[in-house]
Amino acid sequence: GIGTTLLQCATDLLAASGVHTLAADCPAEIGPWLRRHGFAPEGATLRAAVPTLVEVPTADAMRTLGERLAPLLAPGDVIIATGDLGAGKTTLTQGIGVGLGAAGPVISPTFVLSRVHPSTADGPALVHVDAYRLGSFDELEDLDLEASLPDSVTLIEWGGGIAEGL
Repeated sequence: GIGTTLLQCATDLLAASGVHTLAADCPAEIGPWLRRHGFAPEGATLRAAVPTLVEVPTADAMRTLGERLAPLLAPGDVIIATGDLGAGKTTLTQGIGVGLGAAGPVISPTFVLSRVHPSTADGPALVHVDAYRLGSFDELEDLDLEASLPDSVTLIEWGGGIAEGL
């Protein structure tokens, strides 16, 4: 609704300004709504992380970003990559694959919907999903990603609005 849209706009503006945390001191009846939107209690205050925005000017820089992110990832992590066609979602995934020691070439799973890249470095597997052709969370669930989630890093391209339930 309107509140969710306003919260997202405020979060986007804060992220663009370099803010990393959003804190809210609010009436008790607002608390459940904020918790559903990612806020967690910290004493009497509710806090939520603000996304970090990084400008990445080239494909090589995007791959490097992925390699730098990989050591921060752990089994069970889910990344939802969104952006226009050509924004670098697959390129980022390739960098993450290098950083995780993923087996095989990391290419877009557009026509197969998902690919599993086992780790050659004793780390988590990389599960690479393309949700472009999926219309709902139910269709995403049909891929049975829940079976691999605890042991893998899962990256879902075009997953915005569909994959948040994971």
